[in-house]
Amino acid sequence: MYKKSWILAVFVFLVILVVVTACAAPAAKPAAQAKILRLGSIVPLSGAAAQWGKEGEPLGGIYADIVKEEGGIKVGNDTYQMEFITLDGPMFPTSADLAACRNLVYDKKVDAIAVYFGVAVAPMAAITNPARVVFNQPTMFAGYYDPKKHPYCFFGYPTLEISATQPLAAAQALNAKVMAYCGTKSGNQDLEATFASTDRQFEQQYGIKVVRHFWAADAVDFTSYLQQMKQENVDMIYTMENINTVCLLKKQAYQMGWSVPVVMSGAILDMDVIKGICGSAEAMEGICGDYSGAIWELKKTKISPYYLEFAQKLKTAWKAKTGKELTNTGVISTGCQMIGQYVEAVKKAGTKDPDAVMKAIRGGTLDTWLGTYTFSGHTSYDADVVCGYPTGISIIKNGKIQYLTEYPIPNIDTDVPIKR
Repeated sequence: MYKKSWILAVFVFLVILVVVTACAAPAAKPAAQAKILRLGSIVPLSGAAAQWGKEGEPLGGIYADIVKEEGGIKVGNDTYQMEFITLDGPMFPTSADLAACRNLVYDKKVDAIAVYFGVAVAPMAAITNPARVVFNQPTMFAGYYDPKKHPYCFFGYPTLEISATQPLAAAQALNAKVMAYCGTKSGNQDLEATFASTDRQFEQQYGIKVVRHFWAADAVDFTSYLQQMKQENVDMIYTMENINTVCLLKKQAYQMGWSVPVVMSGAILDMDVIKGICGSAEAMEGICGDYSGAIWELKKTKISPYYLEFAQKLKTAWKAKTGKELTNTGVISTGCQMIGQYVEAVKKAGTKDPDAVMKAIRGGTLDTWLGTYTFSGHTSYDADVVCGYPTGISIIKNGKIQYLTEYPIPNIDTDVPIKR
């Protein structure tokens, strides 16, 4: 009995000693939590423009994975990993875009909304600015912008400027003398009168006559418009419409026996999709699109070795994840470019503090996916927050997407051919 009690007493003592020692020892330091750049994207994954959003949806995750493989992003003395969150913004109704914006800002706590191409920019800015969330956006909504009210907004994608440089670049490369500028008529606006001064400048400065044709939003038969264009001696059609409209224009022109080039503002998507809508490989010949994202093809724009190498990694990872080749270079010219602008600004600022980041952007020169640009737009937008663009153009020729031309715009204030 005594022996058992002694053994029990020793056991209890040892347990107490272990507990006391453990309590007295300094607490083990928890593993350091990785610093994160949390970026948001709102793109149409549903609705009429879903084809564009779905085509580029894998981008954010692939971009973040490559950053991780490279060891992160060096910001001052810290190293950051990237987290990329993509939500659906179908454009219409705009309430869905605003709900996605609130989710990113309040729930996901993003540092920036790096990519957005909807129409709810102004109400979204009313959410992002008070929260000090950096908001990268296209210039097509610059009319609402107020530098004092929107200190955390900047224009990383010069949509308005591209709408002038793209048709000009394509017309010069195709030697077009009469260009039809086409699209959907919006409201009661007299679009011919709105663009009259621009059209005069095209003709007087560049010798390119512009005729304009606009149709209803639900139009699918463009034969009558095409017949009128042919009578007007049009030798190039330019439109900012979606890929379905572009292909229908080309298909119906081909059925008329007219091989007019059709140039669209966006990048050329999956060739099988285009061929399917056009009806044949012959019908799709001469479709042109943005090619700025094919940075390995650009001839007039100097791209840094880092981004050229990153692009090759992206192409490899894209095929591994999607099972398809990266033919839609728009994911680079828009998504990668806008993400990269923010990342470069953070690196330059040495912190992700939004005030420091915006200070690095305003009037700053950044090495981006599409070249080195100074964010200068003071004359045009009363703020130095707009970058340039290579304006690369591609063409479908012999069944392949091929380089056609470039019209680089390194400085928005001085190098855009059409003054707004």
